[in-house]
Amino acid sequence: PNVLPMTIVVMGKSGVHRGQGQITLTPTTPSGEVMPPLPIQVVFEGDNDRSFTAFGTVGFPVKEAGPYWFEVALDGVVLTYTAIRVVYMRSYLNLNPQQPPA
Repeated sequence: PNVLPMTIVVMGKSGVHRGQGQITLTPTTPSGEVMPPLPIQVVFEGDNDRSFTAFGTVGFPVKEAGPYWFEVALDGVVLTYTAIRVVYMRSYLNLNPQQPPA
């Protein structure tokens, strides 16, 4: 598998939730394999309109091209789903470039 460097950003509003919580991002491969979850600790504080932002860089292993879906859950309760699409693009390396005319 290849490892893609990814920056993950999760933002939300506290609503009625207070205190510490755990956001869990659980990826699923295009072929349906559920990958290990990515836990993110967050703190909800203040009024209902207060928000949080959590971010970090991860090495995301990919085995195949296609959409990778992420289940987003808070303390085990699924909130939403989001996806990224991995596209395989073959790159050719020119080992003998021609010099431009002088």
